[in-house]
Amino acid sequence: MSSPKGLKRRRRFSASQPSADDSQLEVLEGLRIMEVLGTARPTKFDGIIQFDSPWIDALNWISLLLETDTSMVADIAVAFSVGDGRTTIHLAKANGQPPTNAESGCLAAFLRTLRLSFKENNLTLTESIRRRMTDMMSEMTLPEIYRKLSRIGTVQGGTQDENWDRFLRVILPIFQEGHPRGEESSGFCELAEQIHGLAFHSGHYSSAVMVETMKSFVLHDQCKPLDKLSVEERRRFTAVVMRLSDFMIHSTFFDAVLDSDGHLRNQLDHEDFMFVIEMCRRVHDIGRYALGLSSFAEVVMPYIAGKLGKEGIAQFLNETGGIAVQWVLRPLRSPTQVPRALYWPTSPSDKVREVMNQINFALELEPLHLDRMALRDEVTALWTEGSPVAPALHSELQLIRYLDSHNISVVGNVIGMNRPPCWACYSYLRILYRGEWGQRWSMSYSTGRPRGPWMIPPGCPVEVVDTILRSMQTRIYEAIEEYGHECYGQVL
Repeated sequence: MSSPKGLKRRRRFSASQPSADDSQLEVLEGLRIMEVLGTARPTKFDGIIQFDSPWIDALNWISLLLETDTSMVADIAVAFSVGDGRTTIHLAKANGQPPTNAESGCLAAFLRTLRLSFKENNLTLTESIRRRMTDMMSEMTLPEIYRKLSRIGTVQGGTQDENWDRFLRVILPIFQEGHPRGEESSGFCELAEQIHGLAFHSGHYSSAVMVETMKSFVLHDQCKPLDKLSVEERRRFTAVVMRLSDFMIHSTFFDAVLDSDGHLRNQLDHEDFMFVIEMCRRVHDIGRYALGLSSFAEVVMPYIAGKLGKEGIAQFLNETGGIAVQWVLRPLRSPTQVPRALYWPTSPSDKVREVMNQINFALELEPLHLDRMALRDEVTALWTEGSPVAPALHSELQLIRYLDSHNISVVGNVIGMNRPPCWACYSYLRILYRGEWGQRWSMSYSTGRPRGPWMIPPGCPVEVVDTILRSMQTRIYEAIEEYGHECYGQVL
């Protein structure tokens, strides 16, 4: 039997005002349902790969440099403030946690490389700055780049060979059909000319180079193991990956994937489009390093030098001032900052069944069928009744709260992050600052998806919490509606 065409929603809101813990638990339950059961429903962000401003790219890059634990990446936010011949780098992690030794070591390596760049006394040598920073990344960031490269070929659970075959069979022919002149981006045209020794730009040769580049990304595991690379090999590999990822995200092919009215998107079915957009998004995750480094070398370095002046630069080189680092740390005994463990108040099956009572399937399923839906493994694994859950104040909110409370103005109002803001952070900032939040803070676009246990910021106005909960209610209905469609035929 086919799934129902839709759901008729009937909302029920409690007339009583919930306590802070009740609201927090309601948020945690809702986000968990959205995060797990709502993944199949596309969001308005799914077909978008965001290209940011140079300052956002540069600060995102700095936060990416601090990613050290490839098994559990922490959220890190960064902003710059300037004044009186001094630049301060403000950094924050979720819940105001202190940096790990590895993160502190990466930041120290970045500052050492920055000093070496200033010592050259010619900040127009952007290629020299790129080279120094790329060498630095080969020492401390390459393991994380390797991990991200390994994800490109595993989109939608397929193997690297399966996904490469799918790219060649399904994606590439439609691209070639819509772009008979082939790959025309300057990067791949110049690379084809270097490889083939041509005095002209041929779409045939540049297309072949683009395809080989994508193949090298998808089949990354066929590369030499990281621990087998010499220091010089690591440097060359990092430089090549940076260059090719930059070419890829500025390619004709990438533009075709992102063109909402283009031939490629119109000819692909939804599943194949989501396959290629996710593959391109993972390539873009590598390209963020190249974008950020270029923006830092071309925009941020000259700006910092101008603000520091000769005296500030001299102090930085002598390690007596100029550039300071400030981590936003949680006060040791601040009850408003320490995340208090809460406990899941009910079973996920009861929660999902409760929501199902508020929405009627078009075919009016019997209570027995709804019970079966609520008892499937996808639901029972959401959480365990009575077990603790510790909400986290995400790094960007931790940093923004600190800057706001201390009236600190940061350059361009820019917040850089190693990962884009989640749905909850995006919604909170949009609601809190209303129509002005885009002018108040500038950061990468949201993923449109929840990410882990999210803490309602301390002191958050009640009306903001209520608006978040109302917005979340719609997303919860959509998630369970999508889940109902997926398992409809299996519960009858």
